[in-house]
Amino acid sequence: MRLALVHDWLTGYRGGEKCLAALCGMYPSADVFTLVHVPGSVGPAIVTFDNQLFAAWKGEFGDPGLYYSTFNGSTWAPQKLIAGTGTSEGPSLTVYGRQLFATWKGEFSDQRLFYASFNGTSWTPQKQIPGVLSSIGPGVTTFGNRVFAAWKGMTGDQRIWWSAYNGASWAAQQVVPGVGTSTDLLVAAAA
Repeated sequence: MRLALVHDWLTGYRGGEKCLAALCGMYPSADVFTLVHVPGSVGPAIVTFDNQLFAAWKGEFGDPGLYYSTFNGSTWAPQKLIAGTGTSEGPSLTVYGRQLFATWKGEFSDQRLFYASFNGTSWTPQKQIPGVLSSIGPGVTTFGNRVFAAWKGMTGDQRIWWSAYNGASWAAQQVVPGVGTSTDLLVAAAA
């Protein structure tokens, strides 16, 4: 017997989408159909840096650009583009030393992971986290004196991977043993 899961639209990750993700976990071989799918339509990442709030997000609809804004306690600054970047998922943010640090997945079918840092004035050019792939963007945080990132594997790989950055280079990726996450959604236009 073949099973299909149908959802009206996949334009964010709220209550209905969380239920769909749970169903996908229960029925991993089911096809998923939707009328509208907007990859990476997720909310912004937000962090405190340099006595301000910093928010970063993916552009609207077909715009793969990464944008950011700051909040000084009373007003938000106009959004600015993080030049030379692109993603189909929202970014993750953390503070590392005296820099704001961002990680994200590449555009559309590009499953590479990238990072850049902001010193309060300008962003570094994006760099690739070497040798890693993910169908979903990474989570990132600071622990001790390193940046840690974790992500779901590439399409078809439900394992969770991680790596650490010491300020100069990323360690080789490792699998988090004994854990996994939901399968990738197969999204097809409903006829």
